[in-house]
Amino acid sequence: MKPDPASIGFPFSFIPLVRCTHDGGELEAQPGFLAVPGDAGSIRAGRLACVTCAATYFIDDGILNLIDETRLDEGSAAEQRQRNLDCQKAKAPATDSERVTNDMEMTSTLAALPIADEDCVLELGCGEGRYTVALAGRGKLVAVDFSIELLRILRDRLPAGTRHVGLVLGDINTLQVAPKQFRLGLSTLTSNLPSREHRESLYRLARTALAPHGRFVFSTHFHGIRQRMAGEVKSGHYRAGGIYRYHFDLRELVEELHPHFSRIDVHPMQIHLPLFRTLRLPAVRISRLVERVPILNAFGSLLLAKAEAPRG
Repeated sequence: MKPDPASIGFPFSFIPLVRCTHDGGELEAQPGFLAVPGDAGSIRAGRLACVTCAATYFIDDGILNLIDETRLDEGSAAEQRQRNLDCQKAKAPATDSERVTNDMEMTSTLAALPIADEDCVLELGCGEGRYTVALAGRGKLVAVDFSIELLRILRDRLPAGTRHVGLVLGDINTLQVAPKQFRLGLSTLTSNLPSREHRESLYRLARTALAPHGRFVFSTHFHGIRQRMAGEVKSGHYRAGGIYRYHFDLRELVEELHPHFSRIDVHPMQIHLPLFRTLRLPAVRISRLVERVPILNAFGSLLLAKAEAPRG
C-alpha cells in the first residue's frame, strides 16, 4: 500500500542540523506552518528563516528546499535536469542481474556504517532512496539530493509515520550544515559529480559536518581490469542520459581525499569474477570475500572509501 505523502514531514528536531546557504546562519521555523496529521513534531508545509540574514526556505510536502536555482552552475543544472527526466527509471522493477549487482554494493557499504540510535547521519546524493529506506529507523538521517522528483519518489517509499528522516533538496556547492554534529556521512557514486571541483565541495562538506570521531563512507567508479579491457576511458559520460562519470584508480582516490581526512581506507567492491553466472555461484557472498584479495579484487566495478579523522 502506497504511503500517504502527508504522513511524512521534516522533523522539528532536525532544523538545528541545517544552515542558511547564504551565511551559514541558524534557521528557525516561522509561524503558520502545517504539521503532519497526528505528529506535531514534524512539518508538512511551512517556512524556515535565517536568524541572521532573514533568508527564507520552504518546506513543501515534507521536503525542505535549500536550493537557489539562480546559483546552480552549468554542470549541476544540467545534471539536475537529466535526473529529473530519468526519475521514471527509478520506479521500474529491477532485473535479477540488477538486484545481484545492487546487493553486492549495498551489502559492503552498509557494513561500513555502524549506526547507533543516537547517531546523526548525513546522506549526500540520496536519489530515490536505496540506502535511505534501508537506514530509516537507525539514528537521525538527513537525506539530501538535488532532484526534487527523486526526493518525491523517496518520500513515497518511506514507511508511513517515519519520524527520524529529514528530506532536503540541496546542492553540495552551497549546502551548509551544523559543524561537527554528524557521526556518519554517506554518499554513493561521487564519481558522477560533474567535476573535481564538485567532489572537493563534497569532501569539504563532509569534513565540516563530521564530529572528530566521525566516518565518511562513499563509493566511486573503479578503473579496474574489466573497465580497461572494455576500453572505457577514465573520464566520460554514460551513453544513456549523458550523466558524467569518472573511473578512479585506488591510489588516485586516496590522494584526492588526503587533504580532507587523516585516515583513509579504500578497496574495490561489487566484484564480478569470470564464470560467476555460468557456474551459478553465490555472487554477493563471493564478492564480499574477495574484496581484499589482490588481483581478484581488480575485477571490481566500484571503490568503497572509508574516510575518518577529518582535518581542520
